[in-house]
Amino acid sequence: MKLAVAVVRSLAARWIGAYGNEWVATPHLDRLAAEGVVFERHFADRTDGQSESYAAPVVRFDDLVPPWTVPVEVFDTYAEDSEAREPVREPAPFAPDDLAAWDALHFSYAAVLTRLDAKLGRFFDECRANGSAVLLTADLGFPLGEHGHVGPAGSPAHAELVHLPLILWFPDGTGAGERVDGFTQPAALARAIGRTNLIKDEEEKNLSEESKVLATVRSLAGPHALTRAADGTLRAVRTAEWTALVSAANNESEWVCEHLYRMPEDAGEANDLAARHPEIADELIQRFGRRDDYSSLID
Repeated sequence: MKLAVAVVRSLAARWIGAYGNEWVATPHLDRLAAEGVVFERHFADRTDGQSESYAAPVVRFDDLVPPWTVPVEVFDTYAEDSEAREPVREPAPFAPDDLAAWDALHFSYAAVLTRLDAKLGRFFDECRANGSAVLLTADLGFPLGEHGHVGPAGSPAHAELVHLPLILWFPDGTGAGERVDGFTQPAALARAIGRTNLIKDEEEKNLSEESKVLATVRSLAGPHALTRAADGTLRAVRTAEWTALVSAANNESEWVCEHLYRMPEDAGEANDLAARHPEIADELIQRFGRRDDYSSLID
Protein backbone atom coordinates (compact mmCIF):
# COMPACT_ATOMS: atom_id res chain seq x y z
CA MET A 1 0.00 0.00 0.00
CA LYS A 2 1.28 3.46 -0.89
CA LEU A 3 1.00 6.10 1.83
CA ALA A 4 1.67 9.84 1.52
CA VAL A 5 2.13 11.89 4.69
CA ALA A 6 1.08 15.55 4.50
CA VAL A 7 2.46 17.71 7.31
CA VAL A 8 0.97 21.21 7.46
CA ARG A 9 3.15 23.47 9.54
CA SER A 10 1.42 25.83 12.01
CA LEU A 11 -2.06 24.26 11.80
CA ALA A 12 -3.96 23.53 15.00
CA ALA A 13 -6.88 21.11 14.89
CA ARG A 14 -9.34 23.85 15.92
CA TRP A 15 -9.15 25.43 12.44
CA ILE A 16 -10.61 22.41 10.63
CA GLY A 17 -14.32 21.74 10.31
CA ALA A 18 -13.91 18.14 11.49
CA TYR A 19 -12.69 19.51 14.82
CA GLY A 20 -15.49 22.03 15.23
CA ASN A 21 -14.55 25.05 13.11
CA GLU A 22 -17.66 26.55 11.55
CA TRP A 23 -16.49 29.71 9.78
CA VAL A 24 -13.29 29.02 7.80
CA ALA A 25 -13.82 27.63 4.31
CA THR A 26 -11.76 24.43 3.97
CA PRO A 27 -13.86 22.18 1.73
CA HIS A 28 -11.01 19.86 0.73
CA LEU A 29 -9.88 19.23 4.29
CA ASP A 30 -13.51 18.72 5.26
CA ARG A 31 -13.99 16.17 2.49
CA LEU A 32 -10.83 14.28 3.47
CA ALA A 33 -12.07 14.12 7.06
CA ALA A 34 -15.56 13.02 6.05
CA GLU A 35 -14.13 10.21 3.90
CA GLY A 36 -11.39 9.23 6.33
CA VAL A 37 -10.68 8.46 9.97
CA VAL A 38 -10.40 11.44 12.32
CA PHE A 39 -8.28 11.07 15.45
CA GLU A 40 -9.86 13.44 17.96
CA ARG A 41 -7.02 13.91 20.43
CA HIS A 42 -3.67 14.09 18.69
CA PHE A 43 -1.23 16.17 20.74
CA ALA A 44 2.34 17.26 20.11
CA ASP A 45 5.01 15.49 22.15
CA ARG A 46 7.08 18.67 22.25
CA THR A 47 6.41 22.40 22.34
CA ASP A 48 9.06 23.00 19.68
CA GLY A 49 7.30 20.70 17.21
CA GLN A 50 10.35 18.69 16.25
CA SER A 51 9.63 16.93 12.96
CA GLU A 52 9.29 13.17 13.11
CA SER A 53 10.69 10.77 10.53
CA TYR A 54 7.92 8.78 8.87
CA ALA A 55 8.54 5.58 6.96
CA ALA A 56 6.67 7.08 4.01
CA PRO A 57 7.04 10.02 1.61
CA VAL A 58 6.39 13.31 3.44
CA VAL A 59 5.11 16.48 1.78
CA ARG A 60 5.37 19.56 3.99
CA PHE A 61 3.16 22.59 3.46
CA ASP A 62 4.62 25.85 4.84
CA ASP A 63 1.99 28.37 3.74
CA LEU A 64 0.81 29.07 7.30
CA VAL A 65 4.31 29.96 8.50
CA PRO A 66 4.83 33.77 8.51
CA PRO A 67 5.38 35.95 6.63
CA TRP A 68 1.98 35.21 5.14
CA THR A 69 1.02 35.79 1.54
CA VAL A 70 -2.58 36.80 2.21
CA PRO A 71 -5.03 36.59 -0.73
CA VAL A 72 -6.67 39.98 -0.36
CA GLU A 73 -9.92 38.96 -2.05
CA VAL A 74 -10.36 36.11 0.43
CA PHE A 75 -9.42 38.35 3.36
CA ASP A 76 -11.99 40.92 2.23
CA THR A 77 -14.67 38.23 2.21
CA TYR A 78 -13.93 37.32 5.81
CA ALA A 79 -13.57 40.96 6.90
CA GLU A 80 -16.66 42.25 5.09
CA ASP A 81 -18.59 43.20 8.25
CA SER A 82 -15.56 44.03 10.41
CA GLU A 83 -13.37 47.04 11.08
CA ALA A 84 -10.37 44.95 10.08
CA ARG A 85 -9.45 46.33 6.68
CA GLU A 86 -5.75 45.52 6.24
CA PRO A 87 -4.37 41.97 6.05
CA VAL A 88 -1.66 40.95 8.50
CA ARG A 89 1.47 39.46 6.97
CA GLU A 90 3.80 39.55 9.98
CA PRO A 91 1.80 38.52 13.10
CA ALA A 92 2.62 40.51 16.23
CA PRO A 93 1.21 40.84 19.76
CA PHE A 94 -1.69 43.24 20.25
CA ALA A 95 -3.70 44.70 23.11
CA PRO A 96 -6.33 42.26 24.43
CA ASP A 97 -9.11 44.84 23.93
CA ASP A 98 -8.12 45.67 20.33
CA LEU A 99 -10.90 43.78 18.57
CA ALA A 100 -9.97 45.13 15.13
CA ALA A 101 -6.43 43.77 15.51
CA TRP A 102 -7.84 40.43 16.70
CA ASP A 103 -10.11 40.25 13.66
CA ALA A 104 -7.39 41.27 11.22
CA LEU A 105 -5.06 38.58 12.55
CA HIS A 106 -7.69 35.84 12.48
CA PHE A 107 -9.11 36.79 9.10
CA SER A 108 -5.61 36.89 7.59
CA TYR A 109 -4.79 33.43 8.90
CA ALA A 110 -8.17 32.14 7.71
CA ALA A 111 -7.58 33.58 4.23
CA VAL A 112 -4.17 31.89 3.97
CA LEU A 113 -5.69 28.61 5.20
CA THR A 114 -8.50 28.80 2.65
CA ARG A 115 -5.98 29.26 -0.14
CA LEU A 116 -3.84 26.44 1.28
CA ASP A 117 -6.93 24.22 1.34
CA ALA A 118 -7.15 24.56 -2.45
CA LYS A 119 -3.49 23.47 -2.75
CA LEU A 120 -4.16 20.54 -0.44
CA GLY A 121 -7.17 19.65 -2.59
CA ARG A 122 -4.90 19.28 -5.63
CA PHE A 123 -2.53 17.12 -3.59
CA PHE A 124 -5.40 14.94 -2.38
CA ASP A 125 -6.64 14.55 -5.97
CA GLU A 126 -3.18 13.36 -7.03
CA CYS A 127 -3.23 10.79 -4.24
CA ARG A 128 -6.69 9.62 -5.26
CA ALA A 129 -5.52 9.30 -8.86
CA ASN A 130 -2.46 7.18 -8.02
CA GLY A 131 -4.16 5.14 -5.30
CA SER A 132 -2.13 6.49 -2.38
CA ALA A 133 -3.51 6.59 1.14
CA VAL A 134 -3.11 9.93 2.92
CA LEU A 135 -2.12 10.74 6.46
CA LEU A 136 -2.62 14.43 7.22
CA THR A 137 -1.21 16.05 10.34
CA ALA A 138 0.73 19.12 11.53
CA ASP A 139 3.88 19.98 13.46
CA LEU A 140 2.42 22.62 15.79
CA GLY A 141 -0.45 25.06 15.90
CA PHE A 142 -0.05 28.84 15.69
CA PRO A 143 -1.50 30.81 18.64
CA LEU A 144 -3.36 33.89 17.44
CA GLY A 145 -3.83 35.84 20.65
CA GLU A 146 -5.47 33.08 22.69
CA HIS A 147 -4.10 33.20 26.23
CA GLY A 148 -2.17 36.35 25.27
CA HIS A 149 0.30 34.78 22.85
CA VAL A 150 0.84 35.27 19.13
CA GLY A 151 3.01 32.67 17.45
CA PRO A 152 4.59 29.54 18.91
CA ALA A 153 7.71 31.12 20.45
CA GLY A 154 7.33 31.09 24.20
CA SER A 155 3.70 29.98 24.08
CA PRO A 156 2.58 27.61 26.86
CA ALA A 157 1.33 24.18 25.82
CA HIS A 158 -2.29 25.27 25.41
CA ALA A 159 -4.48 23.47 22.88
CA GLU A 160 -4.02 26.17 20.23
CA LEU A 161 -0.33 25.21 20.13
CA VAL A 162 -0.27 21.44 20.63
CA HIS A 163 -3.67 19.98 19.62
CA LEU A 164 -2.96 18.79 16.08
CA PRO A 165 -5.12 17.36 13.31
CA LEU A 166 -4.66 13.70 12.44
CA ILE A 167 -6.70 12.32 9.55
CA LEU A 168 -6.08 8.98 7.85
CA TRP A 169 -7.70 8.39 4.45
CA PHE A 170 -7.69 5.20 2.34
CA PRO A 171 -8.63 4.94 -1.35
CA ASP A 172 -10.87 1.93 -0.69
CA GLY A 173 -12.86 3.75 2.01
CA THR A 174 -11.50 1.73 4.93
CA GLY A 175 -12.72 3.31 8.18
CA ALA A 176 -14.56 6.14 6.43
CA GLY A 177 -16.45 8.26 8.94
CA GLU A 178 -14.77 6.75 12.00
CA ARG A 179 -13.63 9.00 14.86
CA VAL A 180 -11.02 7.74 17.33
CA ASP A 181 -11.35 9.32 20.77
CA GLY A 182 -8.17 8.20 22.55
CA PHE A 183 -4.97 10.22 22.78
CA THR A 184 -2.30 9.83 20.10
CA GLN A 185 1.09 11.52 19.72
CA PRO A 186 3.49 12.11 16.81
CA ALA A 187 6.54 10.15 17.93
CA ALA A 188 4.65 6.89 18.42
CA LEU A 189 2.69 7.54 15.23
CA ALA A 190 5.88 8.00 13.21
CA ARG A 191 7.26 4.71 14.44
CA ALA A 192 4.03 2.89 13.67
CA ILE A 193 3.69 4.07 10.08
CA GLY A 194 4.47 1.22 7.73
CA ARG A 195 4.56 -1.36 10.52
CA THR A 196 1.68 -3.79 10.16
CA ASN A 197 3.28 -6.63 12.09
CA LEU A 198 1.64 -5.39 15.28
CA ILE A 199 -1.49 -7.33 14.33
CA LYS A 200 -1.22 -10.54 16.36
CA ASP A 201 -4.80 -11.82 16.41
CA GLU A 202 -5.22 -14.96 14.28
CA GLU A 203 -8.63 -13.72 13.14
CA GLU A 204 -7.04 -10.57 11.71
CA LYS A 205 -4.36 -12.18 9.56
CA ASN A 206 -6.54 -11.97 6.47
CA LEU A 207 -7.32 -8.28 6.85
CA SER A 208 -6.44 -5.97 3.97
CA GLU A 209 -3.24 -3.95 4.22
CA GLU A 210 -5.34 -0.81 4.70
CA SER A 211 -7.19 -2.39 7.62
CA LYS A 212 -3.92 -3.48 9.20
CA VAL A 213 -2.47 0.02 8.97
CA LEU A 214 -5.63 1.50 10.44
CA ALA A 215 -5.63 -1.07 13.23
CA THR A 216 -1.99 -0.29 13.98
CA VAL A 217 -2.56 3.45 14.19
CA ARG A 218 -5.81 3.00 16.10
CA SER A 219 -3.98 0.84 18.65
CA LEU A 220 -1.83 3.85 19.56
CA ALA A 221 -4.80 5.65 21.14
CA GLY A 222 -4.27 5.78 24.89
CA PRO A 223 -5.65 7.37 28.06
CA HIS A 224 -3.33 10.38 28.28
CA ALA A 225 -0.91 12.63 26.39
CA LEU A 226 2.23 14.36 27.64
CA THR A 227 3.89 17.37 26.08
CA ARG A 228 7.47 18.35 26.90
CA ALA A 229 9.80 21.20 26.06
CA ALA A 230 12.80 20.71 23.78
CA ASP A 231 14.97 19.84 26.79
CA GLY A 232 12.55 17.13 27.90
CA THR A 233 10.96 18.99 30.82
CA LEU A 234 7.26 18.33 31.25
CA ARG A 235 4.89 21.07 30.09
CA ALA A 236 1.41 19.51 29.91
CA VAL A 237 -0.53 16.46 31.04
CA ARG A 238 -3.81 15.63 29.35
CA THR A 239 -6.39 13.03 30.29
CA ALA A 240 -10.02 12.64 29.27
CA GLU A 241 -11.08 14.54 32.41
CA TRP A 242 -8.33 17.11 32.95
CA THR A 243 -5.67 19.24 31.29
CA ALA A 244 -2.80 20.39 33.50
CA LEU A 245 -0.15 22.86 32.35
CA VAL A 246 2.93 22.43 34.49
CA SER A 247 6.35 23.94 35.05
CA ALA A 248 9.51 22.79 36.76
CA ALA A 249 10.45 24.14 40.17
CA ASN A 250 13.85 25.75 40.75
CA ASN A 251 15.59 22.44 41.30
CA GLU A 252 14.27 21.08 37.95
CA SER A 253 13.18 17.86 39.63
CA GLU A 254 9.84 18.95 41.06
CA TRP A 255 6.82 20.08 39.12
CA VAL A 256 4.18 22.74 39.74
CA CYS A 257 0.70 22.73 38.20
CA GLU A 258 0.20 26.28 36.94
CA HIS A 259 -3.19 25.79 35.28
CA LEU A 260 -5.85 23.09 35.50
CA TYR A 261 -8.85 22.77 33.19
CA ARG A 262 -11.79 20.39 33.28
CA MET A 263 -12.35 18.44 30.09
CA PRO A 264 -14.15 18.21 27.75
CA GLU A 265 -16.40 21.14 28.66
CA ASP A 266 -13.53 23.66 28.86
CA ALA A 267 -11.92 22.85 25.52
CA GLY A 268 -10.84 26.49 25.18
CA GLU A 269 -8.92 26.23 28.47
CA ALA A 270 -10.45 29.41 29.89
CA ASN A 271 -11.54 28.45 33.43
CA ASP A 272 -8.47 27.73 35.56
CA LEU A 273 -9.29 25.34 38.43
CA ALA A 274 -5.78 24.80 39.81
CA ALA A 275 -6.50 26.70 43.04
CA ARG A 276 -9.90 25.06 43.48
CA HIS A 277 -8.71 21.47 42.97
CA PRO A 278 -5.12 21.24 44.23
CA GLU A 279 -5.61 17.55 45.03
CA ILE A 280 -6.25 16.77 41.36
CA ALA A 281 -3.25 18.83 40.29
CA ASP A 282 -1.10 16.98 42.83
CA GLU A 283 -2.35 13.61 41.60
CA LEU A 284 -1.46 14.40 37.99
CA ILE A 285 1.97 15.63 39.04
CA GLN A 286 2.58 12.49 41.07
CA ARG A 287 1.53 10.28 38.16
CA PHE A 288 3.51 11.97 35.43
CA GLY A 289 5.81 14.70 36.77
CA ARG A 290 8.56 12.40 38.03
CA ARG A 291 8.95 10.27 34.92
CA ASP A 292 12.21 11.45 33.37
CA ASP A 293 12.75 8.82 30.68
CA TYR A 294 11.26 10.57 27.65
CA SER A 295 11.49 7.51 25.41
CA SER A 296 9.33 5.46 27.78
CA LEU A 297 6.51 7.98 27.52
CA ILE A 298 6.02 7.51 23.80
CA ASP A 299 6.15 3.71 23.53
